[in-house]
Order: sequence, then structure tokens, then C-alpha cells
Amino acid sequence: MQRLLSLLSWLISVSMVLASGAWLVAGLGWRVDLLANLTAQIGIAALLLMLYWALRRKWRLLVCVALSAPLLVMALAPGRAERATARDSTVVRALTFNTYNQAHTADRAAMTLDESDADVFTIIEPNAAVVRLLRESGSFRERYPYTWPDRPYAARQTIVSRWPIEGLRLRFTPAEEGRPNPGSPPTGAIIHRPGGSFVLIAAHPPSPRTPESWESGNESIRRLSGMVLDLAQSRGLPIVVGGDFNSTPTGWRSRHFRRQTGLRRGKPWLAPVGSWPNGMVWPARLAIDDVFVSESVRVRSWETLPAAEGGDHSPVLVELLIPATMGSASTDSLESVRDGG
Repeated sequence: MQRLLSLLSWLISVSMVLASGAWLVAGLGWRVDLLANLTAQIGIAALLLMLYWALRRKWRLLVCVALSAPLLVMALAPGRAERATARDSTVVRALTFNTYNQAHTADRAAMTLDESDADVFTIIEPNAAVVRLLRESGSFRERYPYTWPDRPYAARQTIVSRWPIEGLRLRFTPAEEGRPNPGSPPTGAIIHRPGGSFVLIAAHPPSPRTPESWESGNESIRRLSGMVLDLAQSRGLPIVVGGDFNSTPTGWRSRHFRRQTGLRRGKPWLAPVGSWPNGMVWPARLAIDDVFVSESVRVRSWETLPAAEGGDHSPVLVELLIPATMGSASTDSLESVRDGG
């Protein structure tokens, strides 16, 4: 019996180390990537297991589990946006929110937008109540007269701004034979802020609920990466991508997007908070809603707001310090549309 318990203890400890490194091979398959997305939670479990082995004076087992520590730090720490403490004239309050809601209280999502005092919004899957707010609310339109698309509609990613918008027509090219459908295209616009223009993109890769939708979401991220690189080359402006990425910072999608574009995740890596699902508390909530920003953009604050009743996502409000940059007006690779709301 003692030998069986010892074998089980070593099996658990070694499995913890292997799970901590799942992010290294997350692109191999759906199940491995799902595990990689839980790296922060695995880190908590590893810490608790080390504490348990310490109390039991099982030093060799403790050392074994401790091997997971560098793997966890390597997964969680890199690729985060630079932090800023001061607030100055370059600050932009950006809110990203998946407002999908099936409840009769769907208007709560619209109230969240109305009360947030953000400067720009990336709205994912706008429900009917949110569409009515964007189209018909006189007080909201007075404060935020610019939207892209100029006539928002349900389920289409939407950008809203208090500053003028130059819409970008971003479209996925047709899927090649043998390649998965990348889902709905992102929405992009140039925000002409008085302190300096920047590119804002709203994106929503498909949820990895099945191996097929995982592949579709990965294809969406690949194509979004190409769009961002085109924009960086043709516009020369700071870029902010907000949305529901259906990936935590350690998932394959997030890490691939960072590697390909050079953008950084806005969420601080030591912040113990997630945005999905509603009704749970961290660490049972995952950080899948976020912003990616250019290297020149700094994050002053990052927080989740209370989730709207009936929805399963919390809005994420980020204060960004976006420098003024003289970008190019080139339209070689992307079509621009001037939009006054």
C-alpha cells in the first residue's frame, strides 16, 4: 500500500510539471491547447501541491513540483504591455465587451455601455438592446456620434468613438480548399483623436468548443495577424485590438498573435481576475476578453466591470497611454471609408 501511495504521489507531481509546460506544444491539438489556456490555474494548483509536500516533509516531491515554476513564469510573464503610473493627455479609456445576452434583461448590457464613460468601445456580438442604444439613443449619440459600421446591427463587431472615425473595410479572403472557415471578419477603423490618431480593431475568433471551431478560431487569428501587419506597414499608427479572443494569455492563439504582430496583451500578468464565465469567481474565471496593443502603447489601468445580468462576459475597461504618431495615409492594401456617424 505504501509503495502504491508513493507511486501515485510521483505520478501526480510529474503530471503537474508536464501540465505546466502544455503551452509549449499548445498548437499540437485542441485538448493540449485547452490545458495551456489554464496555465494560471495550474500554477495555483502547483503552489498548493508544493505547500502540501512541504507540510508532509516530502522534499524530493516538492523539488519535482518546483520544476514547474520556471515554466509557469515563462508562460505568464512575457508579452505584456508596459505599465504606466501617471495619467496625461495621451490617455484613452477603451472598453471591450461581448454583449451577447439571451435574457429579458439584455438592456443591462446597454446600460453598462451608457454608464462606462469610455472614449472608445469595441463591442462584440451586440444584442438588440445595444443596437437600439447605438442607433436611437439621443444622449448616447450626442456623446458618441461616431460608429463603424455606421449602421450597427446585431452580431457584427462594432466600434464606437467620441472622436471621428475613418472606417477600414477589413474582409477575410475566401477560405482555401482544405482550410477551416475563419468565422466572421474583424471590424477596423482609424480613430482620429485630437492627441494623435490610432488604429482600433474589434475581433472575435470562434470559441474552441470543438476541435473544428478551435481550428476555425486559429485560422481567424492567422488572418488577423496578417491584417495587423499590413496596417502597421501601411499606416504607421499605434494599433489597439480589442475583443473576445476565446484565449487566455497562455493559449496558442494569444501567443501566436503576439509573436506574429509584436502586439502585447493589456492584462497585467499578476492581476488575479478573469472576464468569463459570469457567475463564477477567479480562478474559475478566464481572461479571454482583453486588448492587444502596439509596443509604444502603455497600460495605466486594467479592470473588469460587473457583468450584465443574463450575459456571460464581464466588460474590460483599460486606460491606455497612446502616443501621438504621424502615420501614413496610404491605402495600398486596405480600403478606407470616411465616416461621420
